[in-house]
Amino acid sequence: MVIKRKVPCGTDNSGTYFVLAQAAHAWTVGAWQHFSMTIQTNGDGSVTLKVYDDDTGALITQGTDSGGTNANWSAGCTTPGHYLTAQYPPLTNAGAVGVRGDYDNFNFDDFTVTSF
Repeated sequence: MVIKRKVPCGTDNSGTYFVLAQAAHAWTVGAWQHFSMTIQTNGDGSVTLKVYDDDTGALITQGTDSGGTNANWSAGCTTPGHYLTAQYPPLTNAGAVGVRGDYDNFNFDDFTVTSF
């Protein structure tokens, strides 16, 4: 399982992906698995994301978005949401979420995003 942050401007779906965390996680073909994720803004402005296996209650992995530098940024980038410089901040505002499964075949059911 991998948690990534997509930043506008780059060659992968008009953006650049940054790995925030990854971990191996056992799975069984044909069996439903249940996951949840929490997102918390920290005192220093960074954002911590945690993924849990709801079937066991175990934390699978966690990562922190502290912002950074996009080496694929250019002044000519017109991707929606692009930043004025190569520096990008952590995501702290409401926005979109995505789920991606490369080289995989899977189904989603009851995908819900909520805020507190």
